[in-house]
Amino acid sequence: MRFSVESPLYRLCCTVLSIGFLFLFAVIAEADSDIDITVAYSPDTFQAGDTITIQFSFNNTTEYDCTELYISNADGSGQEHIEDIAAGEIARFTRKHPVSTEEIEDAYLVFSLRYILDGETHEKNIPFTLRSEMQEASVEFTRRISAPVANQTGKATIVYEVYNGGTSDLRSVSISDTADHYREQIDSLFVGERHTFVHTLDVVADTVSSPILIYSTEANPDVYHSITLEDAAIAPMHGNLEYVLIAGHSLHSADTAEVVLRLKNASNQEYRSLTVSDDILGGVIADSITLPSESEPIEITHSYPIRGDATYRWRITGTTLSGDVIDIVTETVEMPISAKSGKPSLSLRANTAFEEISKAGVIPVSFELNNTGSASAVKVVVSEETDGEICKFTIIPTGTPTTRTVDVQIDDDRTLQFLVDYESIEGETQSAYADPINVSIARGGLEPEGTQRERFFFVGTSTGVANPQIMTIFIAIAVSVVVILSFILIVSSRRARFNRKVEAAARKQLTNGDTGKLPRTSSSGRNAQRKARRMRNRTERR
Repeated sequence: MRFSVESPLYRLCCTVLSIGFLFLFAVIAEADSDIDITVAYSPDTFQAGDTITIQFSFNNTTEYDCTELYISNADGSGQEHIEDIAAGEIARFTRKHPVSTEEIEDAYLVFSLRYILDGETHEKNIPFTLRSEMQEASVEFTRRISAPVANQTGKATIVYEVYNGGTSDLRSVSISDTADHYREQIDSLFVGERHTFVHTLDVVADTVSSPILIYSTEANPDVYHSITLEDAAIAPMHGNLEYVLIAGHSLHSADTAEVVLRLKNASNQEYRSLTVSDDILGGVIADSITLPSESEPIEITHSYPIRGDATYRWRITGTTLSGDVIDIVTETVEMPISAKSGKPSLSLRANTAFEEISKAGVIPVSFELNNTGSASAVKVVVSEETDGEICKFTIIPTGTPTTRTVDVQIDDDRTLQFLVDYESIEGETQSAYADPINVSIARGGLEPEGTQRERFFFVGTSTGVANPQIMTIFIAIAVSVVVILSFILIVSSRRARFNRKVEAAARKQLTNGDTGKLPRTSSSGRNAQRKARRMRNRTERR
């Protein structure tokens, strides 16, 4: 296609360029037709509860008067009226604002402006950011506890530390804690200083530390500020050794009894050098046993030839981490008469108080195994259909139910289906199911173990008349169109000039009667040569 001033392509390019420029001018005109707002505030430094002075500057860049101006907080409260602003004029407005702790932490403030311009009502958000130095906490309050459990002497130490990282000296700095009704105060804490409070207390029962820091500033001594730390539990040192002794028939010999002792440390201190011995026949069954605090249960098994009434009783001796000496004698258990014949019959019950939790995490599930048959159950395994094996037992005799609590991971709403597989002494395999447990994750549910709460922030967006991001995009598109069309026009104009020169040379040859061959040029030049030859041939025929 020939590209010249008269060509359709040239006209199309000019049309697109004109539309692009008109659109660009319309966008710029719309961007300029607005109320420009600048914000400043004083003083430069402040703390939560202080009142700052905010000065707004409104520049009416339009050709219309701006009327019915009202400014308010982002939630619509605290509305104030602003005088009308004539076209092209600037108005200033001053507003007092008490700064909250949340605003200092977010370093962000938003106000709302409503006005009438050219008969239309407009609403615009006025967001602005507090300086970065305002984001730093002016006062740091921390607490360290020696241990969540009292030491061997029954004492615990709590260390509180206060650091003044602000720009104003602190006055009347006091700390109070529910733990042992602690209270301490200092008169002042200068900028950049750090002070440590040490609190040693006797822990005779479960104790909760809930410290509160209260202070005022030299810049505003009549306003008091407070910082509260989360509760922290301190437990007394105590022992809690759970044990159960059971007897059943051996798998390998009809005349042999298997006696099992289950031990579990449910306390917050360690058991050391435990020894298990036979309290009836004498002799050591196991020694040098260590049970860490809140550890998983262990089983100690011993075989006896069945003699006489087949009664058994064991003794547990040792020491605790705090130095306490323990000497425990179990109850006397008898070999079940029916253990030599008959069949076991286990039932399984599972339950949890965490059927509705607030988020994914670990929940405790308790089991109860009850053997109502006439023989002991062996090789007992409790499992969950999805998670697999949960726990197992060597033997479950008839009589007293066996209990156990385990942790189960919950990542989504699910149904827990637990079952128990076991064998009889003769090797016959049987199973029993517990009622299913439905666990759901929903707001307001219990807090599972091993999770942390998340903090959410809401950030508002501006709803002004002009959108600077859209304007920037349109400007970039318009500039790109201008550059492309300019390049096309430059190239086409050079080709047009060259072709005109070729046509002029051809006409000159025709006029001078030159019949020589014209030099080869571009396709447009060759077209001009052919045209000149046709004109020359017609002339010669005449």
